[in-house]
Amino acid sequence: MAFTLYNSSSSPGPLLTCSVVVEFYDGVTFGFLGSFGVNFNFGGGLNPGFYTIASVTALEPLAIDLLGTDVIVTQTVTGTTGTATRLGIASLNPPTVGSSGADMYIDASTVGPAGWYTVGTTPANPGYRLSAVSGPVPTEKSSWGRVKSLYQ
Repeated sequence: MAFTLYNSSSSPGPLLTCSVVVEFYDGVTFGFLGSFGVNFNFGGGLNPGFYTIASVTALEPLAIDLLGTDVIVTQTVTGTTGTATRLGIASLNPPTVGSSGADMYIDASTVGPAGWYTVGTTPANPGYRLSAVSGPVPTEKSSWGRVKSLYQ
């Protein structure tokens, strides 16, 4: 999975480290599918007006089952160091994979009350990339004679 983290140009300083929780919900039923937390260290800092694409790998052991292609992803910064105070996501237009509508759910005190906001007149295209891995094919023990009988 890859997602973006943006330090607003109006933030007073750099973001040195942060903890992020990413949650997945079914886009039809809004049922919770799973989550993970991750920590990032930006060394000298992510300066105001810049974003990074954060990549997280080896999530398979979490067994988060994405039931379809309609998935809602939330990203919450749960802790920071540095003087950054206004964090968000980057809109990548044109998107590298997929697309979105012009509306995006935002829950940030610096924007207003939690809700759906229209992000300009073009698609919001938040910078996210999800790669799903299919599970193993189920198998069962059988004799060679049984297998041959299935194909007659």
